[in-house]
Amino acid sequence: MLTRVAPLSMPAFRLLRGLARPVVATAAGHELSRLAQGLPTAQWRLLADRTGAARVAGWFLAQADALGIDLAPAVRAQMQSQADADLQRTLNMQRLLQRLAPALLAGRRPRCLVLKGLGIERRAYPAGVMRIAVDIDLLPRPGEVASTHAALRDLGLRETYLSRSHHVRTLSEPKGGAAVEVH
Repeated sequence: MLTRVAPLSMPAFRLLRGLARPVVATAAGHELSRLAQGLPTAQWRLLADRTGAARVAGWFLAQADALGIDLAPAVRAQMQSQADADLQRTLNMQRLLQRLAPALLAGRRPRCLVLKGLGIERRAYPAGVMRIAVDIDLLPRPGEVASTHAALRDLGLRETYLSRSHHVRTLSEPKGGAAVEVH
């Protein structure tokens, strides 16, 4: 059953789209500030929901603060809570990646490569910018898939998902902790 999502108004959509890019005090920034001032509370709540679901609440808050956009306290609290949860999840992923490194990523011939997300963070993002992570993606060398799964299980992870094609397995820490996708 599909859940119907309330639509964003055009001003709210333009604000969300505009704050998705770095904004400085330019004409575009002033236009976004003007849009923000006229946005009804219900639309602010929808924006908070959407930025949280897209894992961009922290970015949105930083952009709004840079432009001096005054967010309603409840909206700011909701976005800050989501940004804090995203940061904690990312820190958990980094901690897990450090635990995995000796077993899977060390040596002259590492068993795996880290794909996407945390694997490219240091090369693709400026210093001081943290990419929000929801999992760690690993690509084992040919013939190393089974030993990679075994190493992850030895580190305390358990299988929580297997794709229909059996090409992707997700292993997670107990109690819903950090997750690793093995491709």
